[in-house]
Amino acid sequence: MADTNPAIGTFTDLSTNITGFEMTQNMPMKITGDRLKIIGDSQFAGIYFAPVLESGKINSDETAWIKFLKTHLKNFLLFFRVN
Repeated sequence: MADTNPAIGTFTDLSTNITGFEMTQNMPMKITGDRLKIIGDSQFAGIYFAPVLESGKINSDETAWIKFLKTHLKNFLLFFRVN
């Protein structure tokens, strides 16, 4: 049976063109992967990065999460860190 779960492949900081896990604040990034989709027009729709606590669990305090705004271009989405 084929894996149909969404999967992130890479993060690319478009200001440096470096692929990895570090991003330049207030600069665009590109996320590639399989079966990725963002839907909805709500102000809460989008990509969030949640800090991981020392225990290894995700911080459930949503005010500590980092939100990224999305911008649609022809064939991909750009994300900008907003806080």
